[in-house]
Amino acid sequence: MPDRFRSSLWTAPLALLIERYPLARERPLVGLAAALVGTGLGWSLRVAADPLLGNGFPYVTFFPVIVLVAFFFGMRAGIVAAVLGGIVSW
Repeated sequence: MPDRFRSSLWTAPLALLIERYPLARERPLVGLAAALVGTGLGWSLRVAADPLLGNGFPYVTFFPVIVLVAFFFGMRAGIVAAVLGGIVSW
């Protein structure tokens, strides 16, 4: 283990975990699938919460999806999730 991780027992596992992201850097189809599934879940949540939110917040359920997909699967998958979320909510 490198010396930079030996300073704290808490930061070492966290740093090693974060170094593994994005998860599907070499597999863009996995990121595309994650963007499609995430956007579908965001849309389903939007439809379910429509009586509570009204028409003033069409994108609110897609923001967390975009952030999570981009963090876990990379920028390309995040952009796909953002475009799909914009199309679906329009």
